[in-house]
Amino acid sequence: LGRREAFGSNITQACLQGTGGSFECGQIQLTGLGAQPVPGLAYGNISMADYDHDSDLDLLVMGDRGRGEAMTTMYRNAGFAKNLPPLQPTGLQSTVTASSAELSWESAVDPNSPSPGLMYSVRVGTTSGGVDIASPHANPFSGQRYLLDEGNAGHGTQWRIEGLAPGTYYWSVQAIDNSFAGSPFAVEQTFSIGA
Repeated sequence: LGRREAFGSNITQACLQGTGGSFECGQIQLTGLGAQPVPGLAYGNISMADYDHDSDLDLLVMGDRGRGEAMTTMYRNAGFAKNLPPLQPTGLQSTVTASSAELSWESAVDPNSPSPGLMYSVRVGTTSGGVDIASPHANPFSGQRYLLDEGNAGHGTQWRIEGLAPGTYYWSVQAIDNSFAGSPFAVEQTFSIGA
């Protein structure tokens, strides 16, 4: 989302990155007879999320229309293309040294996003399915994301955790695509920190 500063205009635009890496910007246009573009807003903000849980991103647009007139509007994505979540990561491994562990996995595959664009979120707990050491901001059983974020491991395929007490730890990782859809969690693994 951007706002043009040239010539003192307040045009709110959405910019999408194309497959070649270039960006295309334009007003957000609603479809249908008599449709209007999303109005230009001062101090505007757009939040994307799948508000209606139909596997596509919807828009919540907020801002000032001018003269202090606030606006908040939800725009439902009525497009036909549904976003499929990535497949779960595979090849999970852990390397333990003293009170730390290096967790790694292979890049996941996604039908809509290239693998380098995927993000990852790791969960670590002291019980099976637990998240008491590292929370993934997702349901550890269904993979449903609680937050639209890049995940605690970012785009990397390894994650280090330090300062662990002696004991057995349970961990897994999920892939997150660029629409913030989370994969199921990978098959849970364990590692142990010695006394």
